[in-house]
Amino acid sequence: MPQPCIDLCQDRKVEFVYANVYDETVSQAQLMRLKAEALETLVRRLAHTNPRDGAWDRSYRAFQSEAKRILLTFADDREELA
Repeated sequence: MPQPCIDLCQDRKVEFVYANVYDETVSQAQLMRLKAEALETLVRRLAHTNPRDGAWDRSYRAFQSEAKRILLTFADDREELA
């Protein structure tokens, strides 16, 4: 049975999120973190690499190849979000 309030009751507005929406949001956040980590690793290597004389082209192509690999790894996920 309902009981009278003795001034301890609190009535607050709250917002609820469906569990499947929450799970999808967490999944997307984890994916974004993985993407950021992969790209950060590439950028750090690029920032701290000094190619030998005459090896600029080879270094550039190696970084380009790695960047393409990272982009391809996450390509399917990007298409799903579009």
